[in-house]
Amino acid sequence: MKIFSETFFKAAFDFSELEQTIASTIRLATHNPAALYLFWQRYTYFNGYTSSVISRLASSIAMSRYLFTDPEILVIEEADRGFQISAEIMIAASDEGAYGITHRELAQLLLKRVGDYAKISAEERNQFSQAPAWLDEIVQAVMAGYQGTPGDAVSLIRSIGFHAASEMMGDREYALLDMIIRYENQGVGFDRYLNEQTTPVAIRGHRRGQRRQR
Repeated sequence: MKIFSETFFKAAFDFSELEQTIASTIRLATHNPAALYLFWQRYTYFNGYTSSVISRLASSIAMSRYLFTDPEILVIEEADRGFQISAEIMIAASDEGAYGITHRELAQLLLKRVGDYAKISAEERNQFSQAPAWLDEIVQAVMAGYQGTPGDAVSLIRSIGFHAASEMMGDREYALLDMIIRYENQGVGFDRYLNEQTTPVAIRGHRRGQRRQR
């Protein structure tokens, strides 16, 4: 019997090819300020939905009473472990806003700063926010696959795998973003712009993005 693990997912997917695709896309975006804004707008648009659907998966599992049980416990009511699994997934959902500022607000602060860097007007930014049909199709497919169906073991196990793979890819994506935008391009482009800023951007009382000390 195979279990979900990092080794399992590495064997199932070609992460090297995925990373090369992501890295080349980020590098292309860094060559032009407007392209960098569009990249971040679409990246945060997509992630706004994937972050939101985590709690749906947790709820779907929690509502699937007696579907996930401890085989060593004879009494069905005592053997039910669905809510324990749900609670583990809810940790990821709660992390989206557990530190005084939500991940969505962090994304908005970043977009505001990149938009200022690219000198994109408010009207132009609103035009960028109109997601293309292909992106919405991807989002809808992700939400359908991620949330699972209460009471359907196959659907829920597939969705748990979806969640695990998504968390793994997220870590890799963030590492690549930091490496390429802030270190490969250290002192130029957006990194230089950030280091020149003395006034942080602000949203709902949160202030981020002022010049950092090296």
